[in-house]
Amino acid sequence: MPTHSSATEVGIFLASLPRRQKQIVGALRRLIRRIAPETTETVLWGSLSYHRPAFGGRIKGAVCLITPRPDCVHLGFVHGSAIADPVKLLRGSGKAKRFVPIWRVQDIDRPALSSVVRAAAEYDPR
Repeated sequence: MPTHSSATEVGIFLASLPRRQKQIVGALRRLIRRIAPETTETVLWGSLSYHRPAFGGRIKGAVCLITPRPDCVHLGFVHGSAIADPVKLLRGSGKAKRFVPIWRVQDIDRPALSSVVRAAAEYDPR
C-alpha cells in the first residue's frame, strides 16, 4: 500500500466535491498545512488523511481526516479521545475516534479548532 496519494488522486477527490464543501475542505487543508506542515496528505476511506511518517503510518501517525458528509464536513481525529480539547469541540463516543463538524468556512477560523489540530499534530502514540 502506498504511503502517499498522488496529486492526481487528491485532485480527483477535490473535483468530486460540491462547491460549498470544496471551500470548507480548502480552508481546512490550509489550516492543517499551517499547523502541521510535516504531515503527508493521502486519500483514504473517502477522506483526505494527514499523518506524520516519523510516527508511523496513516493510523499510528494520524493527525486528522477531512471527510465530506452530506450536510457538513467532519474534521476527524483517529486519536481524538487522547488529545486536549478544553472547550469540548470534539464529538463522538467511540473508544478513540472523535470529530468536529464544520458547517461553514467561518467555523474554521477559531482558536479552539487550531488548538485541537495542534494537539493532534503533537500527540505521540508511542
